[in-house]
Amino acid sequence: MSEKTEQGAVEEKKSFGEVLSSFFSEVSAEFFRITWPRGRQLIDSTVVVLVLIVLLSAVVFAFDGVIKIALEWILGK
Repeated sequence: MSEKTEQGAVEEKKSFGEVLSSFFSEVSAEFFRITWPRGRQLIDSTVVVLVLIVLLSAVVFAFDGVIKIALEWILGK
């Protein structure tokens, strides 16, 4: 069986094995196109991520405290 696509071309249905094989071959090809960071760039990026995690944690902790105080005040505990 075949289906017509929007461009009018005929597309053959592929088996699951063919689709899976095609997927992994495309993933493998894309994997080799990746530009991995080197030395200082990797360290700088890691530091930025860690600092942002600490800052976000502090903000969440602060909001949690404010909400806790507000709920205690509203509920009269």
